[in-house]
Amino acid sequence: MLAVKMKTIATLSIATILSTSAACGGGGGSAVKTGYAEGETTPWEKPSKLNLNDSLEASSEGELSFPKDKRARWYVVDLPAPGKITARISLEPQAKGSDIGMEILDAGFNVNAEGQNDDDVGQMKKAREYKDARQGKSYIHIYTLGRNDAVGYTLRVKFDPKPQAAREAPVEVATADHTSFPWTVPNLPALPPVRGYGGGKPEPPPPPPDPNAGFNLVRATIVEFSDTGNGVRIIINKGTNASLDAGIDGDVMGGGKPLQSGHFKIKTCHADECEAVVRATMDQIQANRNVVLKIPK
Repeated sequence: MLAVKMKTIATLSIATILSTSAACGGGGGSAVKTGYAEGETTPWEKPSKLNLNDSLEASSEGELSFPKDKRARWYVVDLPAPGKITARISLEPQAKGSDIGMEILDAGFNVNAEGQNDDDVGQMKKAREYKDARQGKSYIHIYTLGRNDAVGYTLRVKFDPKPQAAREAPVEVATADHTSFPWTVPNLPALPPVRGYGGGKPEPPPPPPDPNAGFNLVRATIVEFSDTGNGVRIIINKGTNASLDAGIDGDVMGGGKPLQSGHFKIKTCHADECEAVVRATMDQIQANRNVVLKIPK
């Protein structure tokens, strides 16, 4: 199941199919083409793979034709590290006035470079950048804009990895030796509060216990999420390099406090990211991306 907002898919594919269904719902008359081959409704699930060469570049050639049911092409590139991905396309129109849109999406199908740009409408060369691409899959979606569009194209992709940042060493928490003085001396019992001090006003009640006492807190961000049918799978942007590991508790934060249904336990961890499943809804995760994790001291 696709994650989060499929903005371009919704407006350019599904909307077209729905309008086609409405047009054909009365029976009679020939079917209106959607621009996809017959039976093809989820082309993003079978993207063409772009393999980066030693120069971290890749390219592909092809054609789009709405009249021929070649309405869109999807590509996927597997990035070896975080960095910037740049997609450039050159067009050779086969029908007058033909144009295309091009967008870049992350592994959760979030649009990170918009498909249409006022500066390049009708231009034969277009470029899109995704400056903060994460390691792993990124998608490139190219598609016709009108029912008469037909173009040949050459797509070129360039990846620029981020400079390797120095790994942050885990903070060592100093521990005291509790086997010698003063730890061997028992504490005195608590004294009863003195009432009436300060003009007869009672002293305020003690503050509630700190629920985070005994934990080191790690703050992270949800960078991917998808509906599993039994909760929302989330990927956070910190891992074993930040002393996280499987079994550690965490909470999705909303308005500065934990969401009621946002508690989770980490399932798996890698160096720079961890995975978990949370009972919150997709809309709640979409609106609240911050998490706090508790590492026992």
